[in-house]
Amino acid sequence: MARDFFPLDERLGLLSCGYSPVLVETMVRLGARLPFAVVADEMARLFGVSISPDTVRRLTEEAGALLAGIEQQELERLEQEAPAEPTGPAVQQVSADGCMLSLVDGRWTEVRTIAIGTVLQRDDGAVSTQEITYFSRHGRADAFIYPAGHPPDA
Repeated sequence: MARDFFPLDERLGLLSCGYSPVLVETMVRLGARLPFAVVADEMARLFGVSISPDTVRRLTEEAGALLAGIEQQELERLEQEAPAEPTGPAVQQVSADGCMLSLVDGRWTEVRTIAIGTVLQRDDGAVSTQEITYFSRHGRADAFIYPAGHPPDA
């Protein structure tokens, strides 16, 4: 059935999936944190709407793909437009690790994480790491190192 058949959809601000932006945002935010079946149950309890776990999964994955695309575009823009990097601390700690996760369809995939911190030597000679920041990404190792799939131009 053509979407134009229901002019009330437009007046209500429904998206092409048939749900309001608030419902989709709620599904996606919860779907990123909870099992999809739990989200469907919560949507019924909170909003009185019947949504299948498959719909929650589809909308959450679509939103995730959109976000990944936006992040990729922003990375490519920054690689082209960013000013030269400032000089960092004299000594930094860098560590990387991976974690295998089971996907909904039973496949396993690796998520890679990197931690970067500033290494400081205290007056008593002890060494500590401070200002630690973390970054995680799902994908191939080369995409983790250079998310655009290639090293930035030097």
